[in-house]
Amino acid sequence: MRCIVFDSGTTGVSIDLSSGEPTVTSHFSQDKNYKYACFDGVGQKPFYQGNTLMIDDIYLMTMSRSPVGKEKMLELFNTTFKGVSFQEQWLVDSDMLKGIVKPERNLHKMLALALGYGMGPKKMVKQCYDKGHTLSFKHAKEFYNEYWDLFESVRKLERGLARRVKERGWIVNPFGYRLVPEPHKAFNYFIQSSVSGIMHLYGLYLFELAPYAKFITCIHDEFLVQVPDDYLDQFRIDSAAATQKLNDKIKWTVNIRTGFQAGKDWYEAK
Repeated sequence: MRCIVFDSGTTGVSIDLSSGEPTVTSHFSQDKNYKYACFDGVGQKPFYQGNTLMIDDIYLMTMSRSPVGKEKMLELFNTTFKGVSFQEQWLVDSDMLKGIVKPERNLHKMLALALGYGMGPKKMVKQCYDKGHTLSFKHAKEFYNEYWDLFESVRKLERGLARRVKERGWIVNPFGYRLVPEPHKAFNYFIQSSVSGIMHLYGLYLFELAPYAKFITCIHDEFLVQVPDDYLDQFRIDSAAATQKLNDKIKWTVNIRTGFQAGKDWYEAK
């Protein structure tokens, strides 16, 4: 990536969609736990609500309900760090706490993503085995049930999309894309294609506002753009204005957010 440099007198800018999939999922499901983990809990002290850790990290929240992670999560929550509680430490340095349970968090990240891709307990066991983890079928079934109980409204959305595919043979996402997935993949198709739709609409607004910018490529949820050095400050303003215009247009319950990173080569801009 260091070898991909931009033209003399220009700067490369990467504009990525921040939390694209969670934004789409939160809006269309209106799941309170999911929204808390991804958005509403940011900047708040973690706390247990029943057997669920309410925290702005969806994988640790999931871990708190998992048959193979809940004891470890509760132990960490009750640990103090030089007299500082887990709750206070989370607000100061959450990365440090994530590092303590990195293997466990990675496992629950993999399991959570697997369910989003439509996997059932059997395939989850196999995926864990392929990645060097041991997960019994019993625990996979327990995790499956706990996850969908935790994010009940996401499950309702997933089942509704699957049902529409079975009944019609297709679904249409909010940007007009007609999708023909297998029923168990309908949710993932809907979410991923909606991210693509966001990027297409954002790109339309961005280059209307910034015709001086040169489009280089789009990789899933990231634009790479080349901008004359003299226009870099203006481009920062225009990119934010394009994001605002997009939110004003679609009027979702969760605002779309974009990142902005500039550099003289692709590595710096990334």
